[in-house]
Amino acid sequence: EPLQATLFDYLKDREEVELNEKEESPLDDLAVKAGDTVYFHHEEYKVREISKNEITGRNDLWLDPVRQGNHQIPIVAFTDNEDLLKHISLKRPNFIVGDEVKYKDKDYTITRFDDMGNNLKTVTVKDNTEYLGGMITGSDVIPYRLEGDLERIFENLTYQNPEKTTEEIEIKKAEAHNFKIKEETLPDKLSPSERLNNNLEAISMLNRIERGERDLDITAQEVLARYVGWGGLADVFDEEKGGQWKEARSFLKENLSQAEYEAARESTLTSFYTPKTVIDGVYKTLSDMGFKQGNILEPSMGIGNFIGNIPDEMNKSKFYGVELDSVSGRIGKLLYPESD
Repeated sequence: EPLQATLFDYLKDREEVELNEKEESPLDDLAVKAGDTVYFHHEEYKVREISKNEITGRNDLWLDPVRQGNHQIPIVAFTDNEDLLKHISLKRPNFIVGDEVKYKDKDYTITRFDDMGNNLKTVTVKDNTEYLGGMITGSDVIPYRLEGDLERIFENLTYQNPEKTTEEIEIKKAEAHNFKIKEETLPDKLSPSERLNNNLEAISMLNRIERGERDLDITAQEVLARYVGWGGLADVFDEEKGGQWKEARSFLKENLSQAEYEAARESTLTSFYTPKTVIDGVYKTLSDMGFKQGNILEPSMGIGNFIGNIPDEMNKSKFYGVELDSVSGRIGKLLYPESD
């Protein structure tokens, strides 16, 4: 005689299913949880909840604004932890909406940030000085490209980024892993402007990490990995070129040492990184010769694309890289901290 399920049995089974689903939920492994403080589009928020969107199949991060006057309640859609950290920041940016800053020897308040596309952004600041009894206040819209540009434009009167000790910086670097190049945008497929912007963003990221202002994580490594050197970008160093080239020239002079700047200028005819198709061909030849693992020396490594493209079956090999160019070598160390 078949057993007849009772209501108690049904509820017990349902509870076990829900418990298993909860235990297997990938949301438990995220870098944030409800109540945490995060930063999104240069605004401070508290995480209200994280939920699975049954319609899109993605996850939703619900945020509540912290700043009085911010009435935006963003919902950030993401697939996994890595994707989430591309949209939000766990660390406070050096400048957020509401910060009081000194600009051109006057006090202003940051009121908004905007992304104009093509790597051009703007920040709007309101003059704290009131005119005609408060009926008139001035404001400026200031263009910029890199987050590091803001540090040269403003002095933040609200927030000072805490200095990290050398030991703390080294610990963070030690926690990082070798970067794996998943797919490549070949430099010859990019316009000179795109390659230029990638280089500037990588140098800015390099300096921020070395100063302890930014942790070395996968997002930072993705920015660093887009550095392509100065081959074919001679216009940057032509003092007669204006526009974006003049802006880039000023950035490099402020962010590179004199020796590094001269080395970059001299490398415009020689600094071309090995494309992925060639790297894959070299590894295929090694594989055909029976090589599985061992010591690999890269005597002119650039930023280390050979390390980042190593096949999985050879990833137990020990890599040794040599690079004369200071910027490329330092980027390579951050991309591949597990190599020598």
